[in-house]
Amino acid sequence: MIYSNRFCFGVDLGGTTTKMGIFTSEGQLIEKWEIPTDVSDGGSHILDDIADSILEKARVNQLKENDIKGIGIGVPGPVRRMSIVDGCVNLGWGRVDVAGIMENKTQLWTCVANDANVAALGELWQGNGRGCRNLMLVTIGTGIGCGIVIDGHIIEGSNGAAGELGHMTVLDEEDIIGTCGCGRRGCLEQAASAYGIVRLTEKKLAQTQQESVLRGMDKITAKDVFDAAKAGDQLAAGITDKVMYYIGKAIANASVVLNPQTVILAGGVSLAGEYLRAGIEKYFNELCFKACDTTQFRLAAMGADSGIYGAARMMIDMNDE
Repeated sequence: MIYSNRFCFGVDLGGTTTKMGIFTSEGQLIEKWEIPTDVSDGGSHILDDIADSILEKARVNQLKENDIKGIGIGVPGPVRRMSIVDGCVNLGWGRVDVAGIMENKTQLWTCVANDANVAALGELWQGNGRGCRNLMLVTIGTGIGCGIVIDGHIIEGSNGAAGELGHMTVLDEEDIIGTCGCGRRGCLEQAASAYGIVRLTEKKLAQTQQESVLRGMDKITAKDVFDAAKAGDQLAAGITDKVMYYIGKAIANASVVLNPQTVILAGGVSLAGEYLRAGIEKYFNELCFKACDTTQFRLAAMGADSGIYGAARMMIDMNDE
């Protein structure tokens, strides 16, 4: 298959799988695929696998080097200068010059950003952020991340750590269980991530004899808790209300600095849908600075594809500047 337009690759590097896509410079997705993320040997094989996969797709599609604008990559960690990752725990990485290594392996220009940031850019470009210039995308899953786009541009911060909403200290003392993975106490992630929701639920079940469909379950998940709450289970509803309060509080605190036009809710926990969106928005409006109360809350529209779209758009914008 031969194309006459210029193309780029979008890559969303995750701890389990790596999603990839070929895009036209106008944003049309030509093909998408995924490969396993090999985290063995300290993640030393990951970039080899990605490079090999991209070069093979270029070969099959008869794309020459001058047909390809480059590669955009979203990674689960802080990124400096759109190139250097300063640690990705779930990949086994320390400091890695991802762009430099990929350019050496593929001979294609590469730019890199935090995965939540590129997902935010993807939603702004093709999802529920279309028409916005300023937005936050909050990913609520195994952890909690936040991508920030201001005036159409990703905000990274001086060390690539802007948007670490999951590590904002917001919890009341009674809801702090041990320490966060970052080593501190009281982080949003301790109560409002999928893992945190389960820990809150297990603690509540141990402290009370209140009836609940969650009692006796072999392995409770965050989805179980939200499903039970939506079905009228009072214990579960108390947990989800607390979770939505903490997320709303964290976003309200961040909005004093960022004042986003729109907040997009993404990640596995966001599949709780309108119940979650409405609850977070309610608490945000109760707690936010008055001038920020026009912020709109929306659910992500692109699902797992937002990362590859955002990574591709990042590369298109880099090339156009």
